[in-house]
Amino acid sequence: MCRPWFTYSTAPAAEYRLSPARILIPTMLALAALAMASVPKPDWQADVGGAKVKVYRVQVEEKPDPSGGYDWGPCVMKDGNIYRMWWVRPCAPTDKTLPYKTTDEDGREVEFRYSTRGDRIFYAESRDGYTWHLNGNGEEVPLDKYGPDSPTPVIVLRPSETKNERRHLGTPSVVKVGDTFYLYYEACSEFQVRRDEKGNPAEGQEYQNQVFLARSEDGRHFAKWPRDDAPEPIIRAPDSNLKPGKRRYGLGQPTLCYKDGRFILHYVDSCTWWPDTIIRLESADPTFRDAKPAIAGLKNKLGCPNPPPAGAVAKFAQTDICWMGDSFYLVRPVYGTDRICIMRSTTGVFRSDDLSHDPLDAPFQIALHDLRGVSFRGRLFPRFLRDPHGRIVGDSKHMTVFYGSGDVDGKDYWPPHTWDIFRADLAFSRPPCPP
Repeated sequence: MCRPWFTYSTAPAAEYRLSPARILIPTMLALAALAMASVPKPDWQADVGGAKVKVYRVQVEEKPDPSGGYDWGPCVMKDGNIYRMWWVRPCAPTDKTLPYKTTDEDGREVEFRYSTRGDRIFYAESRDGYTWHLNGNGEEVPLDKYGPDSPTPVIVLRPSETKNERRHLGTPSVVKVGDTFYLYYEACSEFQVRRDEKGNPAEGQEYQNQVFLARSEDGRHFAKWPRDDAPEPIIRAPDSNLKPGKRRYGLGQPTLCYKDGRFILHYVDSCTWWPDTIIRLESADPTFRDAKPAIAGLKNKLGCPNPPPAGAVAKFAQTDICWMGDSFYLVRPVYGTDRICIMRSTTGVFRSDDLSHDPLDAPFQIALHDLRGVSFRGRLFPRFLRDPHGRIVGDSKHMTVFYGSGDVDGKDYWPPHTWDIFRADLAFSRPPCPP
């Protein structure tokens, strides 16, 4: 016979019996009080545009780094009782350089060496999603010994420095299906050419970004597809982007979720249309082999001379897309301001972008203050707090966004001198952005 989940006294008097309610109600109250006590005091809070906002600084450099220190693109997953974060930071300084051959804008062959100091994918864990140990160069703790109480993060992915991956990796997006973590990321493969003070060719801005995949069984030890020493893009930029005068950022900034047995990938296309466009692909195969857009996208209502590419569901870069219930939600920065925007769509196509010339046109914007001052008004690469399948943790009136906050007190708001990671807990008086 099954025993009851509660215990009780054998005394005959009813008042001595421990009923389920007598146990359950105090237990629930105690757990609620414990949960409230574990949430720290926010660094800033306010009612902003129909939303109650609480902002927490979860990673802060001791002082702004004029040499280019920054943190960006935090993908945060609540996986059972552990919060996992994958994000981007430059590696420690190095003098190592590698040879590189290309053609300049006049079609002449040139050769120079490029610096291998660049962005790496870091990893950290937290027990509550508020307390993190994120400062460090990522090499202080061995990967096999890392855990949520480790004093520093760890580097989990570096560029292969091959024809497809040079110097930088960026924008990690992770889903967990079964016992396997799938990490999608971008890497650049080419450099534009600049001339140094003596007129010699030198490394310029990187371009020809593409989307790559790595797998892991623990979220830390990753193997690139198809091989670590020869990674291949699963989303390949067109060869036309390599021509002089046509060289643009490429394809990148992947954001991934898993729904109804299918991997749903969104990525930025800066090669095909103007402005940057978000393309959606779906596949049961995590490598997206032979996947083709299967969604009727934007309608080009502003009349751009060229039609949008197939599968275009939104515009503009630095975009994260996750799902909840019957809807997809989009978050991105309102460039050069202290605001982010959030959109919702039941179809997966964000129609308001058909009428947007600029992210400033976004219909639902939320201000997120930075106590360091008004110059720190760049909100960079906001990401929803997600579960292992890329579903938003929360409900239609409550969600959390992690993002970088940058000092953008410069020409054209660029470059930010320091980007630190913040968390914003959002509570809406009504669900944001009706589709």
